[in-house]
Amino acid sequence: MFGERILKDWDHIEQDLATLVAIPSVKGEEQLGKPFGEESARALEFVLQRARELGLSAENTGNYAGHASWGSGAEYDAVLTHVDVVPAGSGWKTDPFTLTAQDGLWYGRGITDDKGSAIVALYCLKALKDAGVTGKREMRVIFGAGEEHGMEDLERYFAAHPLPRAAFTPDSDYAVCNREKGILQVEFSSPKIARLAISGGDAVNAVVGKASASLPNN
Repeated sequence: MFGERILKDWDHIEQDLATLVAIPSVKGEEQLGKPFGEESARALEFVLQRARELGLSAENTGNYAGHASWGSGAEYDAVLTHVDVVPAGSGWKTDPFTLTAQDGLWYGRGITDDKGSAIVALYCLKALKDAGVTGKREMRVIFGAGEEHGMEDLERYFAAHPLPRAAFTPDSDYAVCNREKGILQVEFSSPKIARLAISGGDAVNAVVGKASASLPNN
């Protein structure tokens, strides 16, 4: 089967995923030319450089996002991925920024959301290139560098590039995601409860591992 051609690059996929996982690409302080900080920019440039080394075209859009591409055409189809992650949080039994194999599974921050998909999609493009497969449209893998914080990465990317003819995202542990339930951010107050303190979590879009609440005695 054609889909099995990617398996010949399995060792390289593992090596590249290990390198990408080791980059702690949590959003940092904005720097000149690096809107999401040093590590997110480093993760983005790593995948784009690997694309070039694999014989693909690559373009960086201001360190907001970038793409690897194969083929040509007036339009393009795309796979949407991202290389940034939420904070590691607590409770890990392995180093979150070291790719670790245990019981047939890989562990590391961002493997399923979305560094694993980013690397695999990149090698899917390589498999098409190696086989000389082209279509009517260019094929791209788009790598966002700020998906976990409002998706400004794609806003900036699509301000500079036309929208794809068709696209999907292999995000999280399901195969294809075409919608999500969304996130509700609210503020609340009560004149009857003073000095109430609630805390927990490291990011607004991550499941809280542990939370606490402090109530007044009276």
